[in-house]
Amino acid sequence: MLQEQRLKHRYEIQSRQIERVFARHQLPAEVNGGVAGQRSIRFDLQTQLVTGWDRLRDLAGELKSALGVPDVAFSRRDGRWQLDVAFKEDPPVALLDLLVGLPDLPPLTAALGLSEDGRPILLQFDAKDMTHILLSGSRGAGKTSLIRTMAASLALTNRQSNVQLIIMEPQTGGASPAYTELEPLNFLPHMLTSVIYDERTAVETLNFLVNEMSYREESSVLVPNLIVFIDQAAAFMESGGPTVVDMITPLVQRGEKVGIHLILSTEQPDAEVFDANMRANLPVRVVGRTANRRAARDATGLEHSGAENLLGSGDFIAVTNGRMIGFQAAYIGDYDLHMSLTQLRRPPTPTLMAHPHFIRPNLHDHSSPGEEVNKPTVMFFDANGRVSSTKGEK
Repeated sequence: MLQEQRLKHRYEIQSRQIERVFARHQLPAEVNGGVAGQRSIRFDLQTQLVTGWDRLRDLAGELKSALGVPDVAFSRRDGRWQLDVAFKEDPPVALLDLLVGLPDLPPLTAALGLSEDGRPILLQFDAKDMTHILLSGSRGAGKTSLIRTMAASLALTNRQSNVQLIIMEPQTGGASPAYTELEPLNFLPHMLTSVIYDERTAVETLNFLVNEMSYREESSVLVPNLIVFIDQAAAFMESGGPTVVDMITPLVQRGEKVGIHLILSTEQPDAEVFDANMRANLPVRVVGRTANRRAARDATGLEHSGAENLLGSGDFIAVTNGRMIGFQAAYIGDYDLHMSLTQLRRPPTPTLMAHPHFIRPNLHDHSSPGEEVNKPTVMFFDANGRVSSTKGEK
């Protein structure tokens, strides 16, 4: 079962994290088993520390921070120390759970989340249709988390030879951050480069992409597909000026025809850099919570979209060709992402004739023998406003 695999992985990682915290404080302790409950994991600690409740209690804050959990608590039973580590609140839609229900996901398809009526919302990047995306919303809407979800879902369901990723979060104000939500994606084998924070490097990468597009047009090359995410795009384009705008513009005009697709994320969908020409080439809008009705109109291109009433934290509207669908974005937490990365980076299984190796890491192997996988109704959302539902295999 996937849930058992995830719990085991969390236990193993948290055990090592707990032991490292103790080691930093020169406290001899090892995790010696544990049990998972509904709301926490209880770790049994093997330690020679007989007294020192206050000393252990002082570690609680550091353990919470190291484990990224809401609470920890020490207890002592039968002469042994135990540590209860609370679970984070489960996301409304976990990406790995969503992918398990989509065993026949088409190539080049990113999982976005679940619609209000429980149907998966997917976006397929296609050279026949413009699928560049403008992802917008105010701070706290969940834009960066959705970028992480889309990148992870593409990597988990596509070979590196078919899909490669470029992710930029240019820091126009100065030094690169020590850590961001996108940082773990550096370990995806599909990443063409590490997450780019430096503005100069971002400009150089755009120049590479323009040259790559021209080469592909001349040579009729379509693969590997390049999915390019640019977080804080409006601020980057304003800071970089015409140099940056003049490189992004041809990419959104012609890139998809040769397998280069852009996802531009911003808190400023009304920025002047998104002129009429640019907007015309960003046909798919994914919009999170906005500050007011005017911002909602600028983001969606629609009157009365209701984007100003969204809840934030992954509550989104997808819009294309005047059609609108509300959905809750899928989320991949650090432990799920680490487990997926661990499996993706294993040495590949040799490919056998008539039995090709499937890259998705074990997600298709969690049904019981003889059990049919329940294939949900899937909602595909494309740039021409077509919303189609399919059941089962094609």
